[in-house]
Amino acid sequence: MPLITKWRFTKWRFSSLFIKKFRRPSIRDEIQPHPVELPTEIWLYIAEFIPKNDFRKLAGLNRIFYELVINGLYNELNLMNSNPRLFVFLLENLRNPSLAGRVRVLKIWPGAVDNALNFPHSLNSTQQPPRYRSSLLGAAPPTMWHSSQSLSHANLASLPSPEERQSLFLDVLKGLSHVEDCHIKWHHYIECQPMSIDISTAIWSAIGANLLALTINISADKLVDVIAPLLLQKPTVLSKLETLRILFTERCMSSGDPIAIEAIHDFMVLFINNHAPTLRNLHIYSSTMGYSTNMDLSRMFHSFGSFPRLETLKLGIRFNSSNLQDPSGLKRFLQEHRTIRSLELRHTDPYAWHLLEDGYMRGGDYLFYGDVVLPHILELKFGLKIPGGVNNPGLPYIARMCPSITSLILFDRSLSLAEVSTALRAFNAYRHLQSFSLVVQIFNPELLDLLAQGMPFLKRLVVVADTIAGQTNGPREEWNDRGFQSALIYRRGVDYYVNWKLQDIMIKSCVYNVGFCYMWACMQSVASIVPSINAEYVRKDYGSYSVIEDADL
Repeated sequence: MPLITKWRFTKWRFSSLFIKKFRRPSIRDEIQPHPVELPTEIWLYIAEFIPKNDFRKLAGLNRIFYELVINGLYNELNLMNSNPRLFVFLLENLRNPSLAGRVRVLKIWPGAVDNALNFPHSLNSTQQPPRYRSSLLGAAPPTMWHSSQSLSHANLASLPSPEERQSLFLDVLKGLSHVEDCHIKWHHYIECQPMSIDISTAIWSAIGANLLALTINISADKLVDVIAPLLLQKPTVLSKLETLRILFTERCMSSGDPIAIEAIHDFMVLFINNHAPTLRNLHIYSSTMGYSTNMDLSRMFHSFGSFPRLETLKLGIRFNSSNLQDPSGLKRFLQEHRTIRSLELRHTDPYAWHLLEDGYMRGGDYLFYGDVVLPHILELKFGLKIPGGVNNPGLPYIARMCPSITSLILFDRSLSLAEVSTALRAFNAYRHLQSFSLVVQIFNPELLDLLAQGMPFLKRLVVVADTIAGQTNGPREEWNDRGFQSALIYRRGVDYYVNWKLQDIMIKSCVYNVGFCYMWACMQSVASIVPSINAEYVRKDYGSYSVIEDADL
């Protein structure tokens, strides 16, 4: 206690012996907050900013916050650990219906689940494909699944038998009836056996009724192991499915794998078509789909049916004349589905941009995008790892393909100043374009000049830069955000900045020893020369930069 405060306390106690006591308001009484009556929604929004370490205290306030904290703790269930002891411990806790009913996101690694259920019988055992796989696709070469050696045979006395573990797992699955998002992933570094038909059927029977989103991250040769139980059951097992993501792992394709090819051409298309009436978002992606010349995906797009509610389509495949020999099926699909508002086209060959072209240019005609017009597309996300990059002869056709877009995102490659200029020449005719995002090698005032003059109608700009510099040919010490700010001072009052319609700008870059950051100082500098940007919107309480959270990436 400070000396002055202690003296005053002593003096007060001494004088109280001779005069009548009266209650003096304490500092604690003066600063004690009064209860504030706010709607429940406001309190829940405020609670989102509380650190996770304080959730225990928050849960003790009242029933509303208790429910909020418990729902957050048990919102996601990850079945990714192959340790049978931890797996059994998790299942024992989930036997409580009140906890299992709070799970909304379910993530499954079938290999880990199989290891945890069958240990130690899964050690060095040859796995045979399930009976439905043989009946649908014919016999397949056996694969080996090697369990981790985290547990030895000596300490298995208290561990339930594999039969008891499987029975417990099936009982727990029945309580996961409120799952809305499911992720199934096979680890691409190891071989694993297909899921048994009992477990697959139990999973879909438990979570299928309320499932809204399904993500399958898998190798193509094991795709049928997930889809077959759904095809053998009633078509309405996933009656509410709105989002479907099928992502193929790195090792999913080999040139002589007939099972993988048949799974892609037949069973995946059949599965997707069965859920076409409810799908709003469809995402098909593979970094290696179509490595072999005989893996032509044309038949897949020709086999797609009608999707009356489809709003978002994301395709990440190899768009070239070898792996998509007949693009008419894809063009028909894009033209007929006028409900699509967001389209993402991503060429997945990381080295294709070094090539000169994709093989669709025949004479003076571009066979892929040349005669396609999609006026219903409002957002276009285009990956620039296409053969030739921004110099691909099809880029102007791609720009003309979507004449009504209000949002354009160019990603997958860092562009130079010359490449940005080439891209702008293709897209600057769209006066109604409101939002533009791109990745650049160097963000400097010259690039900002190019954007301001080429897109004066733009309202929102997002730039992800490898480096920020004052001038491209300037001294190396000016290659930072301070050099950028200093160079912009001389651009105040320039006509194309004064007349620019830009209202919002976001600049992101990597800072050494810090990470990926918002460059607030650079954004404030741009706001100082563009009158249409609200300077108050560009926050100033973060200094030069602030680290970007994972959720913002």
